[in-house]
Amino acid sequence: MRKDLFPKISAISKAGFLSLNMMHINAMNAKKEKKILKKYENKIEENNFFNKINNKSHFKKSDRNSIKTNDGDFESYFKISYDKIDKLKNEIENKLQIDENLRNSLSKLDKNKKDYKQKRHNIIMQIDQNNKFLAEFINKYVQELKIIDTYSTNKTKDIKENRYFLEEIVKKLIEINSVGNLLDIKAIYTIRIILDFLPEKRKLELIRYNKKIQNKLKINIDYFKRIFNTIELEIETVDNIKILNNNIHNKDNKIIFLNKDFITIENLENNDESTKTIKMTIEPELDSLDNLFKNCSFIKKIKFTYFKRNNIKNMSGMFYECKSLEELDLSSFNTQNVTDMSWMFSYCSSLKELNLSNFNTQNVTDMSCMFSDCEKLKVLNLSSFNTQNVTDMSDIFSVCSSLEELDLSNFNTQNVTDMHDMFSYCSSLTSLDLSNFNTQNVTDMGDMFLKCKSLEKIDLSSFNTQNVTDMSGMFSYCSSLKELNLYNFNTQNVTDMRFMFEKCSSLTNLDLSNFNTQNVTKTSYMFSGCSSLTSLPHLTINPKKRRFCV
Repeated sequence: MRKDLFPKISAISKAGFLSLNMMHINAMNAKKEKKILKKYENKIEENNFFNKINNKSHFKKSDRNSIKTNDGDFESYFKISYDKIDKLKNEIENKLQIDENLRNSLSKLDKNKKDYKQKRHNIIMQIDQNNKFLAEFINKYVQELKIIDTYSTNKTKDIKENRYFLEEIVKKLIEINSVGNLLDIKAIYTIRIILDFLPEKRKLELIRYNKKIQNKLKINIDYFKRIFNTIELEIETVDNIKILNNNIHNKDNKIIFLNKDFITIENLENNDESTKTIKMTIEPELDSLDNLFKNCSFIKKIKFTYFKRNNIKNMSGMFYECKSLEELDLSSFNTQNVTDMSWMFSYCSSLKELNLSNFNTQNVTDMSCMFSDCEKLKVLNLSSFNTQNVTDMSDIFSVCSSLEELDLSNFNTQNVTDMHDMFSYCSSLTSLDLSNFNTQNVTDMGDMFLKCKSLEKIDLSSFNTQNVTDMSGMFSYCSSLKELNLYNFNTQNVTDMRFMFEKCSSLTNLDLSNFNTQNVTKTSYMFSGCSSLTSLPHLTINPKKRRFCV
């Protein structure tokens, strides 16, 4: 073999050996980390009294006051326990301060000095020893709290204060520990002890933004979302925006979305300067979504990626005047307890399609102006709507001027009292089936079909109008209406019939012989512009108001 090849072969062998050696070291470290964690998990120092009273053969809650233990009666034990807690709290605070000081010392070591390695090793050993004591103190502290929490009769205030203290410990441990190293295994174990004692919601809230701890403690983020009840959505904007101090600014640095409390905004493009896609997280503390995106004309698309909360009751004006909104994905929405949806999509004038087939509206009482002024809306799916409790439907579809058809066959209107302007300015509607409508409680039908210019026929045979007082402008400007049967109309309580048939220029015949107009006081312009009517319907009107303009 040629001698000049030996150096190359030697170098290759050396590289391979180093690579294998590093793999072996990493495996050993992982194994060591696991072993240490197991060791500390197995060495939980349970309080003897706590073990004793958890044994059902030794203790029953019903006779807590009569049972005596080796440690004395319960009240005296709890007094001792509170004293222990105070002492342990001081010890824990002391150890946390020592830990922080040691880590600061570690970060200030000069790597260029000869004794750097030795000093670093000494400090690491001190941190390790300190964390060992810290874990033991916290474990004892938690065990004492468990006893008080489970068995004391005077616990609420004390437990609450001590839980806050534990939460602060977790925050401190997260802050001062670079969790994930072998060095900090005791810190992870300590955090786990505390989290096991805290309520589920608070536990997840503390670590929700710390991915390292989530991974270390094997916390599933989807599980976290379900417990924590956050709402998450992604937004695409028309133009570039900036996120400053959790508010949204336009390119001129003007605030266009002043953030509410409990909302977090993130840039999804990882660009500090500007972005067109953002993520918004809504915390559970925000229990009303009314006017959430009001006047947010910069929004082009919204997709709710996670929405399982059921405590939202108010969605009034939620997307009001989102004039640039073109796409809205609400497939994950939970609306089962919402009571107010008034003005919810009002003035979303760029929205062309809206699928609400997943909406649960069983508790909604107010739908007034819900889709009003959605001028470009052509497709609207309301197939799942349960409207049995709705009382106000005024202006619900007002100025939906591009809607050509509307399926309301599932609508239950038995409790509705207000239908004024319900379909006003729906100028593209060619047909409308309201045969299932129950209008027995409606009092206001003013301008109900105002300017429905494309409607040629309306079947209102199911309408019960016994309680209606206002029919002003009801069919005004229905210029294509050729046929109208109002034979079943009960108008005994109506007081206002102004403009009722104004500009119904295609109507050739109108039979109002059944109309009871004894209480009508306002009739001006009732038949104004009805140019195709061959004869004026004969009505007996209160002599105070007899003016008909044709």
